[in-house]
Amino acid sequence: MASKNGLADAVGAPNGTTVNRILTGKPRNEGETLVEALMSAYYVEPYEYPPDVPAELAALANRATQNEVDLRPPDAAAFHAELNAFMRHRAAHEVTGRANRRLRRIEALASRRELRSGDEQEVVKLLSEARFGFQSALREWPESAVARNGLLRLLTTVCRFDLQRGHLHSAQGLYDELRAFGRPDPTLTTAFERAQAQHSRHLDDVRELKAMRREHDLAYAAARPNAVGPVLGICFTSAFLLFALADQFGWFAPTHDHNMLRAVGFTLVMIVVARWTHLGLPDIEVVRRLKSALLVTAVVDVVIAASAAVSGVSVLASMALSTIGVGAVFLTVAATVDRRLVPVGPVFMAMAFAAIAWPRYGYYLLALANIAGPGSAALLWRMREVRHRFG
Repeated sequence: MASKNGLADAVGAPNGTTVNRILTGKPRNEGETLVEALMSAYYVEPYEYPPDVPAELAALANRATQNEVDLRPPDAAAFHAELNAFMRHRAAHEVTGRANRRLRRIEALASRRELRSGDEQEVVKLLSEARFGFQSALREWPESAVARNGLLRLLTTVCRFDLQRGHLHSAQGLYDELRAFGRPDPTLTTAFERAQAQHSRHLDDVRELKAMRREHDLAYAAARPNAVGPVLGICFTSAFLLFALADQFGWFAPTHDHNMLRAVGFTLVMIVVARWTHLGLPDIEVVRRLKSALLVTAVVDVVIAASAAVSGVSVLASMALSTIGVGAVFLTVAATVDRRLVPVGPVFMAMAFAAIAWPRYGYYLLALANIAGPGSAALLWRMREVRHRFG
């Protein structure tokens, strides 16, 4: 084979042409005439080897047939050393070849405009296998440029694939791996930063929507409001039961003074509960309305008790009117805070009218109203919260 440098290729070129003949079964430089063969050798171009030829071996064969002496292995010993190194790392080459086949399949899947059922699962499976192959090859041969470039191409391709489908979490892991290898592709960096910004805006929108819902849904704001009703109900029921038992067993006869003391005590309890909601719940519109409703209930109770004492209405009737007032307040709360509480108001009112109709059981019915009403309110909130959480 001729050369621009005379006979300087006497060592390097024969080695390259021999490897080429072994790999392809054909001469390195061909021509129909001697002149054409010489011209092919003189203007030598890199040979395109088939895909099943390892890239390192193909590159060595092409370098060994270069016209420029400086581009070839310096001598036969150096050529044979590189060839022996390739043979020592043959297992790494085979693993890299299998990983590259999986990479080409991933690239084919990622290039589809519309994925078919199971394509994403196949990409995940192929990613795991190809990554393992490239990493195994690099552990066997850290200098393998083919394995390193293949791994970089694999991570870049799948990272783009995940970004296109909105899988930012998995894309983040792949992008971090790419950064560990060096600077990722600038276009990938731009796409990743754009996806991060979009995800951040989405999280801001979600937080804003949750804040808006907390402003309008007490069951979502906190679980503590569900305990407010039963706590108040137990306190009020205890008082009415005390009056019922005292009236039945003759311990004392309930008077307007007792009723006024009860109303003032209820007011103090309301103030404590309002303070509790202020400290234990977020300062949102729904909670502010709840506190207002509690204080209005207390004021209504005191006003009715004082009015009954002045007008001479019976103690039982006064307590029944207070219970009707509580029912009215619940209806107001249902209209302004949460429509789910609409059934609670009629519970109080029905029991109060029943107490007036059957005075013998009046205090017991009022006690029942003050446990059934708040209990039903807590149940309605809790049921809605459970439906929200579990769909």
